[in-house]
Amino acid sequence: MNMSKVEIKSPYLLYLAQIVILTAIYFGVAKMGLSLASFRGIVTLVWPPTGVALAALLLFGYRLWPAIALGALLVNLSAGASLATGGIALGNTLEAVVGAYLLNRTGLRYNLERLRDAFSLVFWGAIVSPTIGAAIGVASLGLTGAGAWADYDSVWWVWWLGDAMGVLVVAPALLIWGYQPRLAMPLRQVVEAVGLLAALVIAGELVFGGFYISQVANYPLAYIIFPFVIWAAFRFGQRGATTATLVAAGLAVWGTAQGVGPFAQETIDASLLLLHGFLSTMAITAMLLAAALAERNQTEEALKEQRAFLRQVININPHLIFAKDRAGRFTLANQAVADVFGTTIEAILGKTDADFNPETTQNEHFRRDDLDVMNTLQEKFIPEEPITDAAGRIRWLQTIKRPILDSSGQALQVLGVATDITAHRQAQEELQRYKKHLEELVKERTLELTEAVEQLEREITERRQAEEALRESEERFHYLADATFEGIVIHDQGQILDANQSFALMVGYELAEVKGKNVLGFATPEYRDLIMQHVQSDYEKPYEVMGLKKDGSTFPAEIWAKIIPYQGRMVRVAAIRDITERKQAEETLLRQNEFLVALHQITLDLLNRREMGDLLQALVDRAATLLDAPYGELMLKEGDELVVRAFTQNQPFLLGDRIGRDEALLSWQAHDTGQPAILDNYSAWAAHRAIYNGVHLRAVAEFPIMIGQACLGVLALGRDEPDYPFKPEQIQKGILLSQLAALILDRANLYDAALREITERKQAEEALLQQAVELEARNEELDAFAHTVAHDLKVPLGPITGYADILIEDDALLTPNERQKYLQIIARSGRKMNSIIGELLLLASVRKKEVKSAPLDMAGIVAEAQQRLAHLIEEHQAEIILPQVWPVALGYAPWIEEVWTNYLSNAIKYGGRPPRLELGATVVGQAVSLPDEESPPDSPPKVRFWVHDNGPGLSLAAQRRLFTPFTQLGQVRIEGQGLGLSIVRRIVEKLGGEVGIESEGIPGQGSIFSFTLPQAPA
Repeated sequence: MNMSKVEIKSPYLLYLAQIVILTAIYFGVAKMGLSLASFRGIVTLVWPPTGVALAALLLFGYRLWPAIALGALLVNLSAGASLATGGIALGNTLEAVVGAYLLNRTGLRYNLERLRDAFSLVFWGAIVSPTIGAAIGVASLGLTGAGAWADYDSVWWVWWLGDAMGVLVVAPALLIWGYQPRLAMPLRQVVEAVGLLAALVIAGELVFGGFYISQVANYPLAYIIFPFVIWAAFRFGQRGATTATLVAAGLAVWGTAQGVGPFAQETIDASLLLLHGFLSTMAITAMLLAAALAERNQTEEALKEQRAFLRQVININPHLIFAKDRAGRFTLANQAVADVFGTTIEAILGKTDADFNPETTQNEHFRRDDLDVMNTLQEKFIPEEPITDAAGRIRWLQTIKRPILDSSGQALQVLGVATDITAHRQAQEELQRYKKHLEELVKERTLELTEAVEQLEREITERRQAEEALRESEERFHYLADATFEGIVIHDQGQILDANQSFALMVGYELAEVKGKNVLGFATPEYRDLIMQHVQSDYEKPYEVMGLKKDGSTFPAEIWAKIIPYQGRMVRVAAIRDITERKQAEETLLRQNEFLVALHQITLDLLNRREMGDLLQALVDRAATLLDAPYGELMLKEGDELVVRAFTQNQPFLLGDRIGRDEALLSWQAHDTGQPAILDNYSAWAAHRAIYNGVHLRAVAEFPIMIGQACLGVLALGRDEPDYPFKPEQIQKGILLSQLAALILDRANLYDAALREITERKQAEEALLQQAVELEARNEELDAFAHTVAHDLKVPLGPITGYADILIEDDALLTPNERQKYLQIIARSGRKMNSIIGELLLLASVRKKEVKSAPLDMAGIVAEAQQRLAHLIEEHQAEIILPQVWPVALGYAPWIEEVWTNYLSNAIKYGGRPPRLELGATVVGQAVSLPDEESPPDSPPKVRFWVHDNGPGLSLAAQRRLFTPFTQLGQVRIEGQGLGLSIVRRIVEKLGGEVGIESEGIPGQGSIFSFTLPQAPA
């Protein structure tokens, strides 16, 4: 039924049509209920119009209240209650309006697919709001003489039960069908629904139609209906559960009214009272069961999506991630493993290494390592091991293996993470071959040189040749020396006698300029003593020095010298090699090793599930070291701001600093584009951050932290050394580090997720339990909520059910005073439950609700809080001292009223005797600049509001626990559930302020509870 869909062009005619239709429906349903009336034809235990009225106001708005009032007026006039008609109609209307308002305040979803919605409808709709109609209606009967005041209690009870029954049975079905009238189901489900309805009707007729056998008449046959209602809840959700409940209720009421069925008694009142208990139990059970099933289904869908996401994260990881059981079968493999084996992930699972790797020796080696890890329960690091891929090539892996423990502490599987280091190993082998080749070449050429010199000496000694022959020999020597890439120098105690062209080119001189100089002049000062020591000691092994060129530049050099005879004397010949390229290769290899070690350590940290803050800090420190950038920071996006979460110690800001779009433009550029933002001279950039005015940053690189298309934050690195930009390979490393940061942020507990997935694959029957564990880990706040409901709501619920049972069973034996006392206890317990639920809802809404801050009238807000606590102030004779003027702050008035109410109530309860409270406020920081001022202040000003009591004070340990949820001021649970100060903290922090406590713990000096808010602009 959707009255708003009627095709009437005039809004006034449409409204009038809606009023008429709802009035007619209300009147018709009410006449059916009055057919079972037990008191003057107007009070009945079955009153479905209450559910119709409540559902209509929730679906179509409060503006239809005249239809309810008119329908109630007409039906009571037709029943003969002429004088009390107005009061009864007023009560019926207020009951529906107040119930709809309270349910809307709780955020009720009309599909009732959350437990909180079902609980709200039961409590506010079926328990609280019917008290209004019953109270006003029975009072109207008493005031007009239509009923005796002596019957007030019993008539009120019947009236309330009838209205509650209407809400529980009728309202849920109307809400769900009215909220979503269209129903799209496959034919199979339609057939099942029709079959279910038919079976329910048949069962209802058997139970309530008087067809049961007389011998089993006293058996609890009514509960035959329950399986069909539960069937409807499981298969068709709230729509099926509420519809089945409504159909079953109709059959039960009709049969009981006819005097047949398991609840038939001597009087219609007694019959309907028993029926009321059955229908209430069935309606509440079905509605809560359907809501719980809906929440479970939503959670299962979320878990499926999460599991698929984690699988994608594992598959995009470049490392080989796998798991095997004790039989060597793969239970987990990512895409990197599938690429090595040249197959798919699905084809790998359940197979062993031997199914893909033809090398038996390698497979046996893998098998031994796996069993060793599982048997010793110790992690194993394998620096390098070979594996043959699908193409028959040898790949080298660096692997970490760790045992996966079951609940009994036994290792049934092993988890491995392997890094392909083939390129790194090939580079090392190539470097070793090149080094060996160079050494052999030097030895060969040095030997040739030595033989040539010895031959020259023999020629001189024997005087076999003339001067021309000697010159020819010298020419041959120079030709040989010039043919080598090494520099050749002949010197006597450091004085250069001869050298080749390669040496002259190496040091940037002409060959003629070299001769006659001291060899020490071609080395940097720090190596000259070493060279002279080797010359004087005739040292003949290779050693390294730093060479010095003519233009002042330096280069690494390797010297290999030997004593030889030359022109009748013993001199020293040295082969000098420029090893710049070798040093660069070694340095590159060293940096690559450092980078791989850092990646390895970050992976280990991720597997070891370290704290998120430690992981982010370690990532920033390693990134700064690997990229040789002394300045680094990691900022995460929160709302429209970037918040600093980790940084190097020399940064000029603090952890938690928030950065808007009007500053750090380079960081926001990286965030918005999803690409690295690079500058070679940040200080000269016009848009650089003002906080770096004292730091001359040069090269700056900003790397976005991306998950898919979403940017989670920015990893920023900077250098203060001039002319030192970031190289392309360093930028690539920065991108990889930002990807690692994204992986850390996305799921620091990747190990837990993989372990859960492996366990699910291994033992399907434990899947439900595993999902429950994951659900528990991801819903801590829901656990806290359930804990509060289970413990704190149980306390007031006990008196409600206990005294309600007494009123039901021993009503005839109770005096009016006893009845009044029990009803007061029930009402007081209900209000207590209302307070607990209100605080829980406020605690949850503060986190989710977004409000707009505005200037606060603090004097009016404090006055409202005092009015709420008037009974407490009067009870404790509390004295409250207020300031004459309050500073104007920014905030949200309803929330700030809750803050003052909590602070004042705590100060009164736990303060001195009698309590003496002093309230005040001070401005902290600079005044806010007006819009036309030239520059904003350095720090935004705030207003600190405080309450000073005269209580015994608090210890430091107690102060640290105060603002934690479920913690109270008293050492024992005197009253409440300990949410007040945690609500205060959440409200104040949501509005941009902070809470505080000052106390020396000295009796009489009391405590000062404070909170800050941004000051309003002047």
